[in-house]
Amino acid sequence: MAHGTLAFIVSIKEEETEAMPTAFVPNNPFLDMIQDKFLDEETADVCFEVSSSEIEEDRSKRSRSSTSFHAHSQILNICAPMLASLFESNEDRS
Repeated sequence: MAHGTLAFIVSIKEEETEAMPTAFVPNNPFLDMIQDKFLDEETADVCFEVSSSEIEEDRSKRSRSSTSFHAHSQILNICAPMLASLFESNEDRS
């Protein structure tokens, strides 16, 4: 004590530590498996056929082209339920 004041001397030393290990995150193959099935004609149970045609000024059709997109109904049910509902049979709606 000096002149009625209590003084503390504090020394802080940082300990050397090993680098923190990175978290182990296992590889999940699910995403790769789903992406492999994207537009897969063999396993798809739904096919969208999108067509377009150009109309001449005299209202006659000039050309027509169409493209098919293959999809899976279960993925549509999860990601686009309103679109998937278009493919339900009349028996499923009752």
